[in-house]
Amino acid sequence: MKTASTQQINQQIGALDNVLAEMERDVERLSLGAVSGNAQDIEALAGAQSRIAQATNDRAILQRAHKYAAKREAAIAEKAAIDERARQFAIAQDHAGKLLEAARRADDLVQSIRDILEEIQKTEGAAWTALRASGRAPAHGGAMWQNGLWKFVLDTVQAANNQPAFRPNKTIAQVAEISWRDVAKPEAINV
Repeated sequence: MKTASTQQINQQIGALDNVLAEMERDVERLSLGAVSGNAQDIEALAGAQSRIAQATNDRAILQRAHKYAAKREAAIAEKAAIDERARQFAIAQDHAGKLLEAARRADDLVQSIRDILEEIQKTEGAAWTALRASGRAPAHGGAMWQNGLWKFVLDTVQAANNQPAFRPNKTIAQVAEISWRDVAKPEAINV
C-alpha cells in the first residue's frame, strides 16, 4: 500500500471542508424548522449533526496524518539532501585530487623551465666566450636575443595564457635560430 503524501491529504482535507460547509448550511436551514417543532426537520437535523461530528472527527484524523506525513517527507528530503551533499563532496574530492596532480605537474614544469633557463644562460655565455676568442664576435653586441634569450623564454611562458593576439608570434626555437643563424652550423637551422 502506498503511503499518502501531504499533497494528497491536503486535497482530502479540502474536499472534506467543502462537504462540511455544505452540511453546516443544511444545519442552519434545518434549525429554524426544528425549533419550530417540525418533526421531519428535527430528524434531519439530528442526522446532519451526526454527519458533521463524524466529518469533523475524520478531519482531525486527516490533520494528524498530514502532520505525520510532513515529518516523514521532511526526513526523506533531508536524507536526499545529505546524500546529495555527500555525492557533491565526492565530486569535489575528485576535483581536488586532479588539482593536486596538476600542481605536481606544474612544479615539475617549473623545475624544467629553471633547468632550461640555466642551460640557455650557460650556453649563451659559453657561445659568446668562444665567439670573442675566435675574433668573430660582432662589435655591436650581436643580433636581438643573441644575448638574453632566457628573457624571451620567460616572456613566452608568461604570455602562454594570454589571448592568441597577445602571444609572441614566433616560437622560442624560431627566435633562437634567427638570432644565431650566422653562427650555428647550417644543419642546425630550420628557418
